[in-house]
Amino acid sequence: MEAEFVNEFISRLTSNLHDLVSKNIMIETRLAMLEKSFTSLQVEHEKALEELERLKKKATKTAEA
Repeated sequence: MEAEFVNEFISRLTSNLHDLVSKNIMIETRLAMLEKSFTSLQVEHEKALEELERLKKKATKTAEA
């Protein structure tokens, strides 16, 4: 009876461990993808800010002339 219990316990433990490792890998993958997207958006944001600043300077020069 005790050996059967231990075997069942180990079986369930192994199954749960496998499930948790799989979930962890999925979460890490999602995180990596989001980090890449975030980095890309940061670059686009910086470019947009630079363009906005350029347009502001151009508008100021035009208004002064």
